[in-house]
Parts: sequence; C-alpha cells; structure tokens
Amino acid sequence: MEEGVPVGEHSIGTRKRRKSGTSKQKRKQENRYTDKDPDMLQFEPPCNHKEGRYRCCSIPAFYLIQQRKRVLNHHDKLQQDRLLGSMMSVSVPKRRRPRKDGEKLNSMFIRYQVRVHDETLPICCKFFRTLFSIGQSRANSIAKSVMSCKPISERRGGDRKSKLYAEKKQSVINFLSKLKARESHYSRGKSKRLYLASELNINRLHKMYNAEVPHSLKMKKCSFITFFSTNFNLGFGDPATDVCSFCMRTKFQIECADTPKKKLELQAELTAHKLRVKTFHKIMKKDPQNSMSLCFDLQQVQPLPKLAIGEAYYARQLSYYALCITDIDDTFPNFYCWTENQAKRGAIAVSSALTHFLTIYNFKEKNISLLRLFSDGCAGQNRNTHIVHALYWWLLNKSPDSLKEICIRLD
Repeated sequence: MEEGVPVGEHSIGTRKRRKSGTSKQKRKQENRYTDKDPDMLQFEPPCNHKEGRYRCCSIPAFYLIQQRKRVLNHHDKLQQDRLLGSMMSVSVPKRRRPRKDGEKLNSMFIRYQVRVHDETLPICCKFFRTLFSIGQSRANSIAKSVMSCKPISERRGGDRKSKLYAEKKQSVINFLSKLKARESHYSRGKSKRLYLASELNINRLHKMYNAEVPHSLKMKKCSFITFFSTNFNLGFGDPATDVCSFCMRTKFQIECADTPKKKLELQAELTAHKLRVKTFHKIMKKDPQNSMSLCFDLQQVQPLPKLAIGEAYYARQLSYYALCITDIDDTFPNFYCWTENQAKRGAIAVSSALTHFLTIYNFKEKNISLLRLFSDGCAGQNRNTHIVHALYWWLLNKSPDSLKEICIRLD
C-alpha cells in the first residue's frame, strides 16, 4: 500500500449528493397542508352553537377567514401545529364519570378558542377541526404536546432502517480507516479530499472487505458503493507517469519470479533502490552554510498546435520544449522555452540554458561559496560530459570570486 495519511474522520461525511427537482411524493405532501378554500365558500358549520358554552356560529366570517389563512398559509406542518397549539388549553379532567368495564377514561380535557379583537371566544371540537381541516388524531397529538409542555416536533415516519445496518457501517469505516491515503498535489489548502492508491478501485475494495469480515458483516456491492460514495470524501489516484524504468522493470520481474529466493533478491534490490531515492531527497532538503541549491528539469514535450480538430490533430505538429530552473527555496521558477525547429532537447541545449541562468543570476548579494545542482539522471540531457564541461567553463570564466565549488547530484 502506498504511504500516506490514514483515512480518518475528516474524510467522512464531506460528500453530499445533489438532488435534481422535487419528487412527486414531496410535492404531494406540501400540497396536503395548503389552503384550497381561502375564502371559505364551501365551508359549512358542523354545529349550531350560537349562545351559551360555545359561540361557534356567532363569530363573524371575516375573523374565521383571517384565522384560517393565518394557519393554512404555512406549508410546514410543524408551523401549523404550533399555531394550532396556541389556540388550545389542555388540563386534567376534574371529575371522572363512571365508565363501562374496559373503557378508557379521558386523560385530558381540551378547550378550543379563537381570538376576536381582544376577546377569546370558545368553540367546539367539531367546529375547530372543520375550520382548520384537521383530524381528531392530529388535534389530540397537538394537545398532548401542549399538556406535557414539550415543543411540538415531527414524529411521522423517520429512519427505521439505519439501526439495522449500524454494525455493518461501522465495520466498513474500520476497514477503510486501515488504508493509507495521500493528499492531492494541487490545492491542498482548499480541498480535504484524499486519494487511495491507483492500484485500487471500488470493486477491489468491495472484494477485500468481504474477504476480511465474517459472513454476518458482509455487504452487497451496491450497498458498499452507496455507503462509500456518500459518506467518504475519497478518490482513487491516477497511475503514475514518468516513473523510474528500474522500478517498473523490477516490479514486473517480481511478479514473474519462479522461485521464492529470486523474488526475495529482487525485492531487496527494489528496497535498496528506493532507499537511495529517499537519501537523494534528504540531501536536497539540507541547507549547508554559504550554499545555494538549484533544481533543473526538462518538462514534458507538448505538441503545437494542441487542438481537437481532426485536420490539425492528424497533421504534422511542432514539439514545444520547456526547461525549468529554480532555486529550491524560491517560489518563482524560471523557464527556457523553444521549439524543435530552433534547437533539439539534448545536452547542448540544456547546458547553454543552465550557463545563461547562472550568468545572469545575482550571486553577489548572497556571498555563496558552494553551488549545488539537482536533476534527474537522464543520460541524454543531464548525465553526460557536456554538462560537466559547461559548468567547469562557467566556474573558471564567469562565476563570482566567492564561489569555490559546484556539486552536481543526479537522481
């Protein structure tokens, strides 16, 4: 597995799915609590109370329409229930009437009222339910919340299946947390996305997980993919390009090795080779006194023109070369660019660009006595006598008096 940071909690729960549009079920649920008769043209009082205990039919229609709009103009059921709860007063029954055997006793006494000016007028239960188009079960549910002095909350539906798969999900989190991931080379400060090794994919991860856990914790492929994509901000790295030929050749030889002894020998050679690479980077990070470290590399060849048009794509293209030379501690690199009709990309072109950069560079301000140069070990460009002779000539003829030594290190 590739070295990197472990898959931790910061990579969980950072990715969300985008839903396009509103589902039919959601639209149907929203329309369920919408006032379809705002002017109460089809309203018929279910009672004849005008005087006495209830004043249902004596309330002017204007106030009834006003109260109805106030409640039903809210499309959210919780907002409606809170307004309806403010029109109820709930108490414990003061007198218990005898009931038949097995019949439940009333546990609460509900009073319904509507506010008109500064006066609160009582109405009956049927009139209240008909006025606001609600059922008895909903009214009782609101009354129970009012009586217990608890905030009215949503208790419909809800998640009933997540508890069944909690153990499996925790098992997947533990499995993925063992893997090593790496940060992106670009935009590390902005993005928290981590990348697994390029040899892995979602199918291979699913097979690895099922092979590791017992039968009771195994997951289907579709469930594993859904949980991975919605709960983890993880991706898979791209295959490496411009890799070392020795590393690739040795890896294939290890896969095709006939005997365990030969396989161990090849693995030892590959490990020693990687240790030398790490040593090269450690030396490059060092900062000796009165020294300067430069890194130079010829970058990938780009074709010109780079177009997707068929005529230009299949026509003869011109190669574009770019040599980057930069101070290791500097954030502003220098580029030498040319095309194949001007020069080739061999040792002569690289040495001329390198000596030109050293000639125009201001060494006087830094009082440098040691110049360190780092690059890859490409034989046709960097690892040859042309580079050595060009640097030797520059050191004798063009270098400042303080500079005494040039050290070249090739990867």
